[in-house]
Amino acid sequence: MSTSADTTTVELAVLDVGHGNTAIIRDGDELVMVDCSLSTAVVGELARTESRQVKYLVISHSDSDHMRGAARLLALGFSFDVIFANADSAKDSEAWEDFRLRVDEEVRAGRSKLTGVHVGNPYEISTQRAKFEVIHPDANLSLVGPTRTRRARAGLLTSNDCSAVLRVHIGGRPMALLAGDLTAAGFERIKSAGWDMRAPILVFPHHGGRSGASDDRVFAMQLCDAVQPEHVIFSHGRNSGHGTPRQEILDGVRQYSKTVRVACTQLSLRCHPQNVIPLQRHLLSRPSAGIASNSCCAGTIVFRADNDGHVEIDPGYESHSGYVHSLAHALCNRA
Repeated sequence: MSTSADTTTVELAVLDVGHGNTAIIRDGDELVMVDCSLSTAVVGELARTESRQVKYLVISHSDSDHMRGAARLLALGFSFDVIFANADSAKDSEAWEDFRLRVDEEVRAGRSKLTGVHVGNPYEISTQRAKFEVIHPDANLSLVGPTRTRRARAGLLTSNDCSAVLRVHIGGRPMALLAGDLTAAGFERIKSAGWDMRAPILVFPHHGGRSGASDDRVFAMQLCDAVQPEHVIFSHGRNSGHGTPRQEILDGVRQYSKTVRVACTQLSLRCHPQNVIPLQRHLLSRPSAGIASNSCCAGTIVFRADNDGHVEIDPGYESHSGYVHSLAHALCNRA
């Protein structure tokens, strides 16, 4: 059964895809997807409202946990009107090759258009009420792309250094900063360019992993100072082996503010190493990758913004915080 689209609010869903990133912005019947992880939660979220067509797909960079699911959606018959993605000749993975071949097939068939995702692209990413402002990479960095060697004129640049960062506006007001895998080097470029990064919601970069800074605590604190978020979201997997979010990252977030609201899509092993996990009665009835394995923390998180700029979060922090307090060592509760 089709679920009718809400026409009174714009919805930002940060999907629980495990270790990876996928955000879906729904404005009535218009959908924008930022990154596309290989997760049943992505297919499930689209199927929930029988959505087969996505207006814009934005791929922040070529790491598989951010784009591998796009080829799968295309193979399943989903379509993207416009695909925003940057070249990465340094990436040599089956996932990236599969993505490139699938996109080429869509473009040749006239089913999709392809363009870059960088500052100054005149191809606007927008819906009726939502607008997406690309603040990284700049055109120069987009033209260079990741490099394989320090001997390149631009120096050694990783895929993460070139990761796109988007600031989402609803009704002219900033709502969220989707930071992809932004590194300390990328952050410095954004600051040097003088971009306004402020937004009430920050989807923290690199799943709360290493930033490339000499001190990740300072990086997290300075990033939050620039964004001034009320909500900080970590999209990561419980059993990914990456140990995210890192304690020093959370320490930096808490140094920025003791009251900022922190939520993780899945439950970190550092927060609760035990195999027996408390009951998760607070979760939404939305597709989440961690539900089957009882690995969710907040699970899929949904923000809704009305035309006056009022933002609501679901699951609410009251119900989610009750669950967090039942954990053995909840990192987000530490001062």
